[in-house]
Amino acid sequence: MNLVGPYLIFIGDAKDALAAKTGQGIVDWRPERVIGQLRHSNCQADLGIADHTVASAVAAGAKTLVIGCVNPGGTFPSSWMTTLEAALAAGLDIASGLHTKLTDFEILVSAAEAGGRQLIDVRVPPAELPVGNGRNRTGK
Repeated sequence: MNLVGPYLIFIGDAKDALAAKTGQGIVDWRPERVIGQLRHSNCQADLGIADHTVASAVAAGAKTLVIGCVNPGGTFPSSWMTTLEAALAAGLDIASGLHTKLTDFEILVSAAEAGGRQLIDVRVPPAELPVGNGRNRTGK
């Protein structure tokens, strides 16, 4: 898993600032990695950074669209799919920490494969991640 910056923070149709807390955390803690935000017309949240379309963010150097908002149950509403497909088609990777995985959607998997892009589900650890064995690590 390789999350490449800079990021376009997708807050979609977030109903309020609380729903966009993941995006706000990235803006607060890693502002140097953020190009801007992407909001749908009915979005009630604002991260206080530049608004972008997928095309303008790519032109500004964005490499990964990070889903920075949540919905009840951690699901992907159908209203997001067109934007996510457009991001993949434009050459962006997509990263998500929602409970529902990006890789659960064949349409996104196919679009990512067609464009050589990554779908990064951050709740799924890499297979090669070592697990503890009870012994002290060197240097600790």
